[in-house]
Amino acid sequence: MRIRRRPVKVWQVIVIAGVVVAVFLVMALMQSNYNVPYNDDPFSQAALEKIQSLAGTDDDLYAYDMTYNDSEDETFVVSLSGPANNGRRQNWNLICFAKDGQMPYRMEKKDTPVSIPEGAVPLSGLFDQMRLFRSNQQEVFGLFEKEKKVQEGESAVQLDLRDRFGETDLLTRRVSPAALTEASSQESAEETPKPKEEDQAEQGIEETRIALTEEIKGISTVTVSKDGVEQTAYQPGDCGENSFLLYRSSLQEKQWEETLLAVVNLETKE
Repeated sequence: MRIRRRPVKVWQVIVIAGVVVAVFLVMALMQSNYNVPYNDDPFSQAALEKIQSLAGTDDDLYAYDMTYNDSEDETFVVSLSGPANNGRRQNWNLICFAKDGQMPYRMEKKDTPVSIPEGAVPLSGLFDQMRLFRSNQQEVFGLFEKEKKVQEGESAVQLDLRDRFGETDLLTRRVSPAALTEASSQESAEETPKPKEEDQAEQGIEETRIALTEEIKGISTVTVSKDGVEQTAYQPGDCGENSFLLYRSSLQEKQWEETLLAVVNLETKE
């Protein structure tokens, strides 16, 4: 029995092609809705308003984690908490990775918890601080040119500024397996992992923490204001709720070592 195949008509080919193009356009449009305008300043008012629009709020959006790296291509991650349905929260990652030509500055949805994370701060206030830091970042990072150099046995070194939202002490040193850090970075766009204390020993993570009232030798207090950047020796009391921490992270064979270099205070008030 012979089966006679009908020839495909031109209009059918056009319809199929049109459907495929439409699907790609819709997908691209949906993806672009999560883009944040990135001109000269990722902490501009325009960027803030776009982020608030994506999150669906301008007064209930909080930052609870942040890492800003010292790199040639501007890179940072800010974890956000905004409103969701049924009284829950929607968590986001605000990611700036200037090396990514397609979506250099974007928001990505994360989990949906019930409450605002402890220590979270209004995003608008964090943006005010980060605008001040960004305008002085070269001078701040320049204070630690010696520390940024790769030492014997190291294959990579970076400096990064981090928040201490909700922290009650100072993390002065952390050693963790490189495989663990790299896996977490791929999942959360280079966000520094913060495992629970009970899981740290099992994962091979060692931490040294010091109370804010104790003296710490070998670290600085860096104060950034409209008048410029000032560096002094750290004294107990220099680190407050709104302080940031500057770390040196180095890769040595199969482990990452993070060392506290400075407490950074960003004074945005006149």
